[in-house]
Amino acid sequence: MSGTAPLSRRDVRPLTKNAVKDSLQVAFESPRAGWLPLTLSSFSARVTIDASYVLTDLVHDLVNALLAVATMDTAVQVSAFEEPVTKLINFRRSGETVSIEVTESHHDDILFRFSADFRSVVTTFWRALRRLQSDPNFSQWRYPFPAKEMDQLTQVVSGLKAQAV
Repeated sequence: MSGTAPLSRRDVRPLTKNAVKDSLQVAFESPRAGWLPLTLSSFSARVTIDASYVLTDLVHDLVNALLAVATMDTAVQVSAFEEPVTKLINFRRSGETVSIEVTESHHDDILFRFSADFRSVVTTFWRALRRLQSDPNFSQWRYPFPAKEMDQLTQVVSGLKAQAV
């Protein structure tokens, strides 16, 4: 169901210090009939994930992954079942930097890659999740919004913003 073309590993180049500063954009569309479209985009790449509520709760798993990435060096994988394929959103934090790679299970092709300061990435996802939380159509998603975990993430993001000032 996705409108993305896979990139080979040689086609995806990491940013260098001299490259134009790239920014991450994260957008959820309104859930509809058990599907939740999520788009990740940057200056150089874009991927849309049409997640089904079957098998996993993408929203809950994303919030928990962001909590982990915001608080420690870690590697976390979030699965999005697209029926019949599964897209994998891989977060890897090392020091101040977090990298994101989106792949399909059982394939080596990288559909999306982005790397930046972990505070920026976590805050960008958090903003998109806050918009989704207030979406009047969220009931179309099988699962309740993970409000408790989102409150925890909001506290963490507030702390990150305070550190940046």
